[in-house]
Amino acid sequence: MLSDTEMQNLDREWITIRALWLILYVMLAMCLIIANVSNDHEEVSNLDTSNVLRYTVYGMALLSFIASYRIRQLMLMVEKGGFDRFVEVIPLYHIIKDRHDGAAQAVLARFVVYSILWGSLLAAIGSYGLVLRFAINDFLSLYILAGISAAFLYILRPRKAKLIEMVAHANRMA
Repeated sequence: MLSDTEMQNLDREWITIRALWLILYVMLAMCLIIANVSNDHEEVSNLDTSNVLRYTVYGMALLSFIASYRIRQLMLMVEKGGFDRFVEVIPLYHIIKDRHDGAAQAVLARFVVYSILWGSLLAAIGSYGLVLRFAINDFLSLYILAGISAAFLYILRPRKAKLIEMVAHANRMA
């Protein structure tokens, strides 16, 4: 069971995670707004070039999803040991870790850093659609990629229950 201090720390970091996740949704909404407000509606004359760009961007979106999913798996595997060095090179990890005491400090810091990493990669998928919108005037790809991004941001969102489970596991191991 978690102490009151650990629950307060966890709640404070959870608010940070939720705020950051909300910012990712706002970024997606801004991509859609910017694309629709723009008056640039020129047709692309070279179909071969536009198809190459479209396939390249969809490939980048797929790679972003795979990387995001793998980062999320790494975060979930951290409680079993290993992969600590991956986040220890990120300054944010040390900022968050230094704010807390106890066995849960590293778990909270890793959870926040990993959540930002995988969420940013998922949100980037939507911004790839914005690239296609402005490069080849492809609104359909914009909406498809933004929808995929929003759906995966929701499906793969951080869960407070998992964070509590990871902190409790760290306390048992300490």
